Amino acid sequence: MVPPARAAVNGTNDGFGGELVYEFTMTEDKNPQSKVMGYVRGTAISVNNSAASTTFFVQNVIHYDDGNVRGTLSEQGEAMFSTDPWEYAITGGTGGFRNAYGFNVGRFISSTPTPNGSHIVTYYEASVLLNR
Repeated sequence: MVPPARAAVNGTNDGFGGELVYEFTMTEDKNPQSKVMGYVRGTAISVNNSAASTTFFVQNVIHYDDGNVRGTLSEQGEAMFSTDPWEYAITGGTGGFRNAYGFNVGRFISSTPTPNGSHIVTYYEASVLLNR
């Protein structure tokens, strides 16, 4: 974590400029024991916060391998991680996704506290196009 440039607003958890670096496993469905499709590595930077919500600028690299298609997708965008869906732009790719573009829409499903933080479940649906 990078310390925030400005302290958190009353009623929020994150200060402006706070950064989180993460990696998580991507599964076929919300059951963590379902087929692993790859993983996501990324950063989220708090770019706007209020007592109602915090907006993050997010950059991810999605490492995907379903046994047939293998490669990475790069994505970026802003999200509030609330019940409203958020959208990221797919800005390129490698391997089976070389020259990819498109978008994906994410939706928050649940958050469960754990001894090391939180187990967060989100759902993503991607629309990927390839320049061949």
